[in-house]
Amino acid sequence: MKKMESYWWKILLIGILLIIAWKAIDIPKFFGWIKTAVGILMPFIIGAIIAFFTAKPARAIEKSISNKAKSKTVKNNSRLFSVLIVYIVFVALLVLILRFLIPSVIDNIKDLIDNAPQYYETVENYINSIDFLKDSQPLEMLNEKIMSYLNPDLIPRIASIITTVASSLLTLVLSIIISIYILLEKERLLDVIKTVIGFVFKSKRAPILFLYGEKIIELFNSYFLGLIMDGLLIGAISTVFFYLFGAPYPWLLGIVVFIGNMIPFFGPIGAAVIEYIACTLVMGPLKAIWVLVFQLVLGQIDGNFLQPKIVGTSVGISPFWVIFAVTFFGGFWGAWGLVLGVPIVAVLRVAYLDYKKDGIIGNDL
Repeated sequence: MKKMESYWWKILLIGILLIIAWKAIDIPKFFGWIKTAVGILMPFIIGAIIAFFTAKPARAIEKSISNKAKSKTVKNNSRLFSVLIVYIVFVALLVLILRFLIPSVIDNIKDLIDNAPQYYETVENYINSIDFLKDSQPLEMLNEKIMSYLNPDLIPRIASIITTVASSLLTLVLSIIISIYILLEKERLLDVIKTVIGFVFKSKRAPILFLYGEKIIELFNSYFLGLIMDGLLIGAISTVFFYLFGAPYPWLLGIVVFIGNMIPFFGPIGAAVIEYIACTLVMGPLKAIWVLVFQLVLGQIDGNFLQPKIVGTSVGISPFWVIFAVTFFGGFWGAWGLVLGVPIVAVLRVAYLDYKKDGIIGNDL
């Protein structure tokens, strides 16, 4: 009973301190500091994300080198060689993207900008052909929105974009270097994290946090790696189809398919709608239907055969909870919620199943 009272007194005290802090601290200034700190630490954050996704293949290569290498020097430096192999492949893929994909995408964007007036006229004629839209103002609003981006400030905007791209490339290079050090020193870094967690939390709770930390990392890693591989495959197949079929802007539409495939349930539907509209403006509605049919068939093949094989059963939640996760977290966090919602619900499911099995979360440890 005394323990229970002590627990609630702690909760009350923490609540009072939070209220005092909320009133005493200049909240906008406080969040400004956080934003500045995040900006400074961005190379480390991105580096940690890169290390997160490359850790699994690096670990597999390291294990293979340790088991098969005959040279003692190679075995003793298996971690270094595995990281080098992974990053040589990673950099090679980046070079291929920058060399072939980016120029093609830029060409597609230039064509889209050049043909924008023609597409605008097509949409205008279509809207004017519908009686109940003829007297409304959708076109004026659309025109104002377009012209706001094509004003005399366009050159400063382009200069700002170039500066941002250059800064982003520098951040990316720093992030890659940092991620290499994270992979090489991951055991020491994990020891530091475990020491901090053990210091902050009670010794009885720390092992539970370690366990679920490992479960969360493994689940997120498997889920996102599988999702990215599946998205790249479906995006590549779609791009080839768009190119052979004569669809407009095949590279841009392929990227739309890839991004849509990263968002469960609603993503592929949204991507298919964008593709249909783009193809309708250029090829007409009848030909655009074939693009829509292809995407629907490919989506069925992906959902029933490819994705289960590539992504596997790493999530293990029903379609209802997938829709709930995308809707709920997407509403709170926008694009990030659409992507992160499903694995978050999957983690909560794991915790619930453990609790249902043993009565206490993490008791099976």
